[in-house]
Amino acid sequence: MMLENKNYQSVLDDIIPNSMKFSNGFIDAIVRIPDGVDIEQLAERKVYLTLRNTLNAYDYQIYNLKFRWWLPDGFVALGKKSATLMHKNDHQTGTLNLEFVIKTSEEIKDINRCVLEIESNERPTILYIPITLIG
Repeated sequence: MMLENKNYQSVLDDIIPNSMKFSNGFIDAIVRIPDGVDIEQLAERKVYLTLRNTLNAYDYQIYNLKFRWWLPDGFVALGKKSATLMHKNDHQTGTLNLEFVIKTSEEIKDINRCVLEIESNERPTILYIPITLIG
């Protein structure tokens, strides 16, 4: 993975156009779409997601995250369905890097709205990340 060995600040330093930042109070999410948001029929678009736990903990608490995509008809998202985000402490950075691939269908619209839902069993707040792909 492209961002696997980078720390959070270096990810922020590398932010490019087609990047977005979201937060729900305990997780910061940076979304990068390096190839842009313009899409074609039967194409693929890589989406890089960096999650950062914003809460400091002095033990080994974790968040078990579930990922669900809401996509236009015929679109498919490939990537992890779940992952573990560690708390930031003296031993861990509290950062997780993921890569997803969105595959388009034969029929695309001018505006194609995709939403990534991130849920944690340990927290009541769900994080929604909207991504608009332009046909």
